[in-house]
Amino acid sequence: MPESALPMSKTALDRLGTRLMMSDQISSEDRQSLADVVDVYQQILDDVKSRLKSLGYDATTRVKTTGTLIEKLRREGRMRLSQVQDLAGARIIVPDRPTQDDAAARIRSHFEGPDLLCKEVDRRKDPSYGYRALHLIVNVGSVLVEIQIRTDLEDTWAQIMERLADQWGRGIRYGDEPVNPEALVHAGQQVYSRRQAVALLIELGDVIGRFELLRGATMILAQAGELLSRLGKYADQFPQAQDPRLISELPDDEQAAASMLAAGLALVSPPASRPTVDSRNVTFAQIFQVLGASLSAFSEENDAMLIQLGRGEQELRDTLQLIASATGEGE
Repeated sequence: MPESALPMSKTALDRLGTRLMMSDQISSEDRQSLADVVDVYQQILDDVKSRLKSLGYDATTRVKTTGTLIEKLRREGRMRLSQVQDLAGARIIVPDRPTQDDAAARIRSHFEGPDLLCKEVDRRKDPSYGYRALHLIVNVGSVLVEIQIRTDLEDTWAQIMERLADQWGRGIRYGDEPVNPEALVHAGQQVYSRRQAVALLIELGDVIGRFELLRGATMILAQAGELLSRLGKYADQFPQAQDPRLISELPDDEQAAASMLAAGLALVSPPASRPTVDSRNVTFAQIFQVLGASLSAFSEENDAMLIQLGRGEQELRDTLQLIASATGEGE
């Protein structure tokens, strides 16, 4: 980890941010001060990228441009420059939601320490105008770095939104109307107004959220049989209804399998049957209760669901591609 510290105090950094936000023209001194700060952030990002590589993740990194930074400070109003959590950012792309959750756990474990906790921002549960991803804010060398963990579909959606925002106004990412909202654009055989195209893209973000959750559920259920067979030799020793034994008492391999199953089922099971305690402290009785409720809810539809998901993903990607092509102006 680099020992680099910011080239100025937080107070001086905040004053720099205020000047950047309030001034119509940036002085040469402030430009140099910001360049010095960016240099430190880039060093930190290089270290973060290397550490993510050691965990098996290829990351892209970026420091916000001056224009984007000023835009954010003005949009947020009262935010100080030292509080900007995404001035330095890294991004990794994973195939699906279970892998996304696993990546977050591994990265958190790597960067956290006794007195250094990662902050999680789950934009899957709290999306921002269609944008979904899982963000971790880590502290490296006294600098906050945002690590974005996106699924492939989430990243495709975000890249298309960025492309349209560059042409139709950056504010569309935050709910603003596009520039010339009634201007017509061609998307394949379809013709939309810019307003309609942005609304459709935001709606597709919601579709992606539901799709990712459903696909994650089918993956978890596909693994349930194998995981249960590993636990069966323990469960058979006790009457399930009275079984008080906890997962944390199992040997390490079976404990890991049971914890994975408990965490996954807590995500996809009906709310009334979800375990309400830490997954390592779930009893066998709870595991089998939740599994039964989940399999009952999904098993009859699971095969058809997998087929539909395959078709649905292709249709979703096709529609996203149509929106991505919505750059040619109509008559």
